[in-house]
Amino acid sequence: MSEYLFYLAQIILQKGQSLELCRQVNLLLQEFLGRIGSSPCDALLPIVVQAKHDLIKSQFKLACDLQEVRPFDVEEVIALFESVVTGCTASDALHEPRLKEARSYLALGLPVSKVLILLKDDGFEVSPEFGMYLEASVFLAKYYYDKASPHSLEAMSENLAKAAQHGHNIAPAELSMILQEGRHGVPRDLQRALSLAEAGAQLGCCHCQGALACCYYFGRGVEKSADVALKLANESRDKGSAYGFYALQAIDRELRAEAAEVERKAEEARKAAEATPTRSIVHNGHVYKSLADHDPHSTTAIDEYNTFYKLAPTWELCPNTPDALHVCKTYPWAAYALVFADGSAHWTALAPSVESSLKPGTQARSSGCLRQEGGQYGRHVELWLELFDVLIRRKL
Repeated sequence: MSEYLFYLAQIILQKGQSLELCRQVNLLLQEFLGRIGSSPCDALLPIVVQAKHDLIKSQFKLACDLQEVRPFDVEEVIALFESVVTGCTASDALHEPRLKEARSYLALGLPVSKVLILLKDDGFEVSPEFGMYLEASVFLAKYYYDKASPHSLEAMSENLAKAAQHGHNIAPAELSMILQEGRHGVPRDLQRALSLAEAGAQLGCCHCQGALACCYYFGRGVEKSADVALKLANESRDKGSAYGFYALQAIDRELRAEAAEVERKAEEARKAAEATPTRSIVHNGHVYKSLADHDPHSTTAIDEYNTFYKLAPTWELCPNTPDALHVCKTYPWAAYALVFADGSAHWTALAPSVESSLKPGTQARSSGCLRQEGGQYGRHVELWLELFDVLIRRKL
């Protein structure tokens, strides 16, 4: 029978609580619970419950006593506190509203003893095991946070996650920023970063408020909201958190970059306007104008028959392309038709004003509409409708 292990542990507990005796009790209780398994019979159930409680207390005391020994085995203490946390989590020692309230106080940097007093004042029942759980969690949170060094990239994210799990007040914010920005070679995970920051901010953690501000401003895992981001960042900053200052600096850099981009585009537009002739049309990166330099928006047709113009070196006779046809049919050009480099002529938007059957962009004549004399160009059309011009395009 396995019960003798439990009773033997009880006898040892009555003898005293030295380090060696605590170790013996731990081993006996662990072996007893291991033999019983997860489904004890009804007769053993009260003994099993008591054994679990005794094991948590014994492990907690041993972990605390070991810290009084110099030097002490850190790994042994960590293993014991991890067992305490696991044991309390599996038992009825934890209560979600009470735990949430406790972590909100711990996030303010209060010691566990003060947190327990405040919980009692708030009407929560505080068992000894719950106090052990909080003490163990605080120790583990600090241990894993201190262990999360950037010099050990592989273990950094894991250790920060463990620190956050145990309620460290900075670890969730730090891990959130690492996952947001992909620092130290850690892959970005925006949803996890958002969850960490939100969970901490809901507990009143000023550091997580700063991390959450970055999520909202840059749209990391959540819809962008500058108003929410600035509110969170200012609250975090006002509480003295470096994460609030960081968020405000990041937002300021982004605003400056956006303003610089707007200024750059405005400057480009200004230069383009200066470089583009006033009597011209810009379409798909090309600049178009008429050889006679008439206003493309003018609806008064001007006769350029037997008139020749010299073509500037930066311009060319416009080829017959879909873009050119679009420009021809969209604007009136102070002419009823425009002549292209292939000698063809096409109706402008002004043509229907004198003959409703003329469709802008369609061909008026297939060839023979362009004349060249002495290096100068003009149009030559033997039609009743003589108010044509020549379309030219600036060279790229």
